[in-house]
Amino acid sequence: MSVVDAHFHIFATDDVPGCRLSTRARYRPSGIVAGCMLRILDDGLHDDLGALFRPHRAPARHQALTSALIRDRLLEEIRGCGHLDGVVLLALDAVYDSETGKQQPSDVVVTNDWVQHIITAHHGEADGKRLYLGASVNPHRADWRQELDRIQGWGAKLIKWIPSSQRIDPADWRLGEFYRELALREIPLLCHAGPEDAVPDEPRRWWPPWKRNAWELFNHPRRLVPALEAGVTVIVAHCASPYLPWYALDSSQKNYVPTLADMFDEADRRGWKLYADISALLLTPWRAGKVRRLFAPPYVKRLIYGSDFPIPTSDFSCGRLRLDANSELADQASSTDNLLDRDVLAKRSVGVPEEVMERTAHVLRIA
Repeated sequence: MSVVDAHFHIFATDDVPGCRLSTRARYRPSGIVAGCMLRILDDGLHDDLGALFRPHRAPARHQALTSALIRDRLLEEIRGCGHLDGVVLLALDAVYDSETGKQQPSDVVVTNDWVQHIITAHHGEADGKRLYLGASVNPHRADWRQELDRIQGWGAKLIKWIPSSQRIDPADWRLGEFYRELALREIPLLCHAGPEDAVPDEPRRWWPPWKRNAWELFNHPRRLVPALEAGVTVIVAHCASPYLPWYALDSSQKNYVPTLADMFDEADRRGWKLYADISALLLTPWRAGKVRRLFAPPYVKRLIYGSDFPIPTSDFSCGRLRLDANSELADQASSTDNLLDRDVLAKRSVGVPEEVMERTAHVLRIA
């Protein structure tokens, strides 16, 4: 059985029609870390950081951050990976007004066309690793049905949502027809759940942290019940887990792992097609500690592999997810230069079962 990464982000700037990567998104901590890790910092951000840490040096211009540069750097990582057989490249649709269906200002947009262009331009693979379309269709867009037709024709393996960032309430009764179409077409829904800070929404403020954002409520995994009841295969991203402790004073850091465990129990009784991916689970010790319970029966049978690349792929869990530690694999993970290999090896080193690593291909119906 092959190992497929179900959670690999593609980003693009506005040099590609319809795409966007705002300054605010690039300058967030996650954007800075990912840029440093990939060695593709935005030129302006590079100079800003230089002015901050070396204020007496004259700013020097650097290579501009372009969609082609991002694409090439991400594909380089895929090509150099020896532990994956395939990668699902994720698009991210824009925000749309739920009443008018018109597109709204969005911080991050990656069109299905751009991701599909990358896949077709490389004949569906990168040095033997298969490339799959992880489309994104906002159900509030007026042409959602036509967009489903297009991405289905391209062979999309799933649809990706980040509810708070895209302002999609998964429990909205108006989405019933959309869910029925997904179930009929057998297209899974990979939906973010839990705290979200990597992809901002327009009015989100960093301070004060107790100033709540109404859209954060959309990230509650229970709001996916209507999709499950409609027969949609639902994959809950990050096991709906927080990545910071409660004392971080961030009101979004809710722990929905117990809720997800209850939903797994309910799925057994009600026949729901419910899964969760293990993307970025080693990002912090708080997240790893919360999700540990899901790796025991009966929950582990509903976990699939994903990385959340280019979110940092090293093991920062401080031993909180050491189900069956393997020091040799941990050493390999820390010494490898390839970031995707590092994620696979790190998760194997802490005892993530091989059945979880291989289940993605089964759930996404990848031969």
